[in-house]
Amino acid sequence: MVTKDLGMVTAYAYAVAGGYTGTEAQFEQLMADLAIVVDDFDNFSVTVTTLPAGSSATASYSDGVLSLGIPKGDKGDKGDTGEKGDKGDTGEVSEAELTETLEAYAKKDGTVANAKQLISTVSIEDSVPYKFRTSGGSVDIGDRETDTIVGGTIAWNQLQAINAPYSGTETINGVTFTRNGDGTFTVSGTATAIASKSVNRFTFLAKHVYIVKGCPPGGGDGTYKFFSTADVNGRVVKYNADDTQYIRIGIGADFTANNLIFKPQIFDLTHMFGSVIADYIYGLQTATAGAGAAYFHKLFPKPFYEYNSGELLSISGLQSHDMVGFNAWDEEWEVGAYNGNTGAKASSSNQIRCKNKIHVLPNTTYYFHSGRSYGTFQWYGYDIDEKYIGTISTSNSKFTTASNCHYVTWNGGTNSPTSYNNDICINLSWDGERDGEYEPYVKHTYPLDSSLTLRGMPKLDASNNLYYDGDTYESDGTVTRKYAEVTLNNVGSSYVTTPSASGLFRISTSLLPGVKFMGNVISTRWSCVKSGLTTSMPDKSIYVNNSSTNILIYIVDSDFIGKTAAETASMLSGTKLVYELRTPTTESAEPYTNPQIVDDFGTEEYVTNSIVPVGHFTKYMNNLRAKLEMTPESPRGDGDYIVRQASGENSYVALASTTTIQSIIARLEALENA
Repeated sequence: MVTKDLGMVTAYAYAVAGGYTGTEAQFEQLMADLAIVVDDFDNFSVTVTTLPAGSSATASYSDGVLSLGIPKGDKGDKGDTGEKGDKGDTGEVSEAELTETLEAYAKKDGTVANAKQLISTVSIEDSVPYKFRTSGGSVDIGDRETDTIVGGTIAWNQLQAINAPYSGTETINGVTFTRNGDGTFTVSGTATAIASKSVNRFTFLAKHVYIVKGCPPGGGDGTYKFFSTADVNGRVVKYNADDTQYIRIGIGADFTANNLIFKPQIFDLTHMFGSVIADYIYGLQTATAGAGAAYFHKLFPKPFYEYNSGELLSISGLQSHDMVGFNAWDEEWEVGAYNGNTGAKASSSNQIRCKNKIHVLPNTTYYFHSGRSYGTFQWYGYDIDEKYIGTISTSNSKFTTASNCHYVTWNGGTNSPTSYNNDICINLSWDGERDGEYEPYVKHTYPLDSSLTLRGMPKLDASNNLYYDGDTYESDGTVTRKYAEVTLNNVGSSYVTTPSASGLFRISTSLLPGVKFMGNVISTRWSCVKSGLTTSMPDKSIYVNNSSTNILIYIVDSDFIGKTAAETASMLSGTKLVYELRTPTTESAEPYTNPQIVDDFGTEEYVTNSIVPVGHFTKYMNNLRAKLEMTPESPRGDGDYIVRQASGENSYVALASTTTIQSIIARLEALENA
C-alpha cells in the first residue's frame, strides 16, 4: 500500500484542479454571489422532456421550475476498431474488470470486506472536548460536515487550608519561609542542611479523589520538593476515610532559593467531575505513575489557577472556531530580537523576529524551514498564560516544546537580512511526511455566538473517552437546552428536614420556580452520587429522587450536623445546582458557517472566555469524489490512486495501469445510485 499526501485540500484547490484560473479572492466572491442566487431559488427545480428527433430544443421558466425539452438523437452507427479507434485506447476497463480490481484492493489486507467500503461515504465522528489541538494529516478525512457544539459544566473547587501552622516569616537551616496571605509562599536563602516546613493543613474526604499540584516543579532532595513527590503536574490521591494532611515544602542542602514562589493547589476531582470520572483518573494514576495527573493537566493546562471556594463553570463566551494550516507562523516579522533572560522584545539592528507569539502544543516536535540564510535562529518558550519559561533551543531545523510550553517566539541570528521573502515555515512534525518545506500561512475563522452559555455534564463513553452531554448549539443557530440552573434561595424551612447525626437531610423542591424534574445534577457544594441508598452516601454528596408528585433532594453534609431545619434552609441560600431537564427546550442564536474547512497538518482552536474545554459532536465528510478527481493533479501526485477506508481512516493505494480515475468515478456513481 502506498499512502499519498494530497496537500492542503480546500474548495479553491478543488476548483483550480478542475481548471479554474482565477485568484482565491475572486473564487470566494464567486461563491458568495452564487450563495445569493441560490437563496433566491429555494424552491427551484428542473424538468426534462425528451422531444422527437429533429425537433428544436425548448426552455422555459415559471414559478421556480425550469422546463427543458431535449430532442432525441439519431442512433449512431456501430463502431469498429478500424475507424473508431482500438479497444482500450481510452484506458477504460470493463465493469467486471473494475469490480474485480476494487475487490482485490478491498481484500488486500483484510481490513475491509468489499469494494463499497473502498469508496464509502460514511462520515467519521469525533466528540472529545478540546480547546487547541492538531487537525488533518495524510489520512485526512475531509472538512467538517456537521459541527454541533455541546455544553459542559464542572464544579470548580479548590480546597482551602483549615488552619496555618505558622504565620509571618520563619527561618530554618538558612532558608526563610514567608507566608504571603494570598495562598502563596516565598522561599529564599541557601540551605545549610535540608530545610522543610509544613505550610498548611487540608481536610480530605473519604472516597474522594484529589489532585495535588505545586508550582514550581519539584525535584529531588538536592533541590526542592512540594508535598514530597508532587511536581507542577501534580499527583492523584484518594483517601478511604476522612483525613487531614499537611503541605510540606522541602529545600535540599546547599540549594539556593532566590525568592522562590510556591503556589499549593488541591482540587477535589470527585466534586468537579463526579465519581465515575474521578475514579477513572485515579485508576490511571495507580496503573501508571503520572498518567492520572497528565489526564487532568491536558484538560486544565495552566500552571496555576487562582483559589476558588466552589462555583459552577460552564462553556461560555464562545467567540470563534479557528483553524490554521500547515504553517503555524502568521509570517508577520519585524526588526529586533528577544531577551533570553526575560523573553521580552529587545532592540537589535541586524536581526529579525516574529512579531507575534506562535501557539504550539506541549511535548511536540516542530520543524523549521527557510529558503534563505537568516543566520542562527533562537527559540523562546512561554506557558499558557504567555509567561516566559526560558530558551528552547538554538536550531535551524527543529525544536521540541516542553511540557508547559504553549507559545514560542524566535529571532534570526546575526547578519540576517532585514527583509522577509515568504520562505519561512514552522510546522508540526508528521512522522517525517512533511518536514522542512514551505507553505503559506492560512487561517480560517468561523465566528460563534459569544452570548451563549452551554451547560451539561462530563461523561465517559464505552472507551473511557471524555465527552459532554448537554445543551447543543447547531450551525443554523438552533440551541437545544437540555440543562438548567437553579439557586436554592426559595427553599423554606418547612421544605427541609432536620439533619441527622450523620448530616443527612432532605429538601423538597416544590417551591422552586419552574422545576418539575431533575435528572443528573452538578452542584457548587456537593458531589453527585448515582445510588439512591442514602445511608451509604459519602460526606458532601447529593442524590435526587424524582417522585410522581415531588422532587426530593437527599444530601449528606457534616457541616449541617446539629443544625435545625430553619438554620439548614438559611445555609442553603446561594447554593446552585445545574440539573438535567425532563423535556429539552429550544431557542435561537447566531448561525455559524458549516461545513468548515480543515487544512491538512494544521491546528484548530476554540476561542472562548471559559476554562472548560469545549465539547462538540462533529462529523467529518470523506470528500472521496473530490479527492479522487484531484489526486492526479495534486502537487506531489504521480499516478492513479484509490481511497481505501479502514478503521475510520482513508489511505491511497496505487492502481494498476489499466484502471483510470474516470472509471473509478463511474463506479462510485453506480454505487451511490444503487
